[in-house]
Amino acid sequence: MKEIAAGIPAAEAARVHCGQRIKHSITLRRNLHNCRGDGLIVARSNIVINLHGHTIDGRGRRGTAGVRIHNFHGVTVKFGVIRQFGRGIWVVHAGDNKIQSNVVSGSFDEGIFVNETSPRVLVQGNRISWSGTRS
Repeated sequence: MKEIAAGIPAAEAARVHCGQRIKHSITLRRNLHNCRGDGLIVARSNIVINLHGHTIDGRGRRGTAGVRIHNFHGVTVKFGVIRQFGRGIWVVHAGDNKIQSNVVSGSFDEGIFVNETSPRVLVQGNRISWSGTRS
């Protein structure tokens, strides 16, 4: 069986779907379109979510996140396109995370939201557009 990253079988990575709780490092192998709620939900510390140039697309609903990181630390989210969620990437109670080289657009509220309970978060090389513009 072919492995892609961190010992995760390629077939398992291909089954990633909208709203999935991510418990191990992944490299996304396809786009996730028209997610009804959250795109991906981080469910473990010290993992890498490599979107590998793929798109996670929502419906622009307030309260949703393209990638939600709540209470997990040492998480990296990189190299993806995240669009049309309440918040593109939502980081709360989660320190030592890295948000790198993503394109975030069309968020109802913030493109990338990191609150004061999330220390030492590196946000680097991202492009954010058309976010927080809806009334």
